[in-house]
Amino acid sequence: MVGNPFAISRRCMVAIAALSLAGAAVAGAPAIAEKPHQPTPRLDVSFEATPLPAVRLMLEMAKVGHDDFVVDLGCGDGRIPITAAKEYGARGLGVDLDPQRIREARTNAERSGVVGKVDFVEGNLFDADISKATVVTLFLWPDINLKLRPRLLALAPGTRIVSHDHDMGDWRPDSKRTSKTDAWRDLYLWIVPARIDGAWQLSVDGRAIDLKIQQKYQRFDGTTVDAGRTQRIRNGQIKGDQVTFDLAIAPGKSRRFTGHVSPTGEMAGEGWWAKRKG
Repeated sequence: MVGNPFAISRRCMVAIAALSLAGAAVAGAPAIAEKPHQPTPRLDVSFEATPLPAVRLMLEMAKVGHDDFVVDLGCGDGRIPITAAKEYGARGLGVDLDPQRIREARTNAERSGVVGKVDFVEGNLFDADISKATVVTLFLWPDINLKLRPRLLALAPGTRIVSHDHDMGDWRPDSKRTSKTDAWRDLYLWIVPARIDGAWQLSVDGRAIDLKIQQKYQRFDGTTVDAGRTQRIRNGQIKGDQVTFDLAIAPGKSRRFTGHVSPTGEMAGEGWWAKRKG
C-alpha cells in the first residue's frame, strides 16, 4: 500500500435516493464499466467516513475472517470492505449512490492491493442484493436503519450486522462497544436470529409435547401443553441458529434445553428435538 489510501477522503454521501442498482458483483466478476461523468445525484443522508480505529473494531465485533463476505451499505471511500479484505482476508462489496465516492473506493482498492477481493457498485442501497452477505456494515441514520431492518432480519441466521452510531429501534443489539477515537463512537452488533415463531411438537424423554412459541427478534417465550398441563417457556434466546430455553417437563423440575435450528427448520439438542406442526 502506498501511503494511506483514505487520506483523500472527504465528507461523503450515502446511497438513499431512488436509483437502480448496477448489480452486486462479487470478487472475480467482470469489471464494471465506468459511467460517463454526471452531476452528483441528490442524496438524502450525509455520511462522515468512519475513523479507521472504529472500522477495525466493527470488523472485530463481527469476527470477520477469510470466509466472510462483507457488504457495506453506503460505502463512501470503501474503507470498510477494503480493510476487511486487506487485514482479515474477507471478500467485500460496497454500495453507494454517489459516483465520486465509488471512483474513490475503486482507486483506494487498487492502492491497497485488494482488487479482485472487493467490488464497488453505484446504486440505491435499498435495491442492493445483500442475500449472500455474512456481515453487513452500516453508518446511516436511525430512520434508514429501521427501513432496512426487515431485509436484515430476512438474512441467513448467523449473519452479523454492525452499525456505527445508530441502533435498530426495539431490536436490541447482541453487544455494544465504544470506540474512543477523535470522538466516542458507539458501535452495535446484531446476530440475525433463526425464525422459530409458531407451533411445534417437542419430543423429549419419549413424550410428545405441544409447544407454541412467540418470538421477538432474538428472544422468545411461549407455552407447552402436556397431558392437559400448561407450562411456560422461560429465558428463551436465539443467537443465530443456536437456541436455549428453560422448561419444566415435570412439576417443579425445570430443565435447560440447548440446541440448534437446522436449515430445514427443525430444532434439536442432546436428548430432545422438535418439528413444526402443520
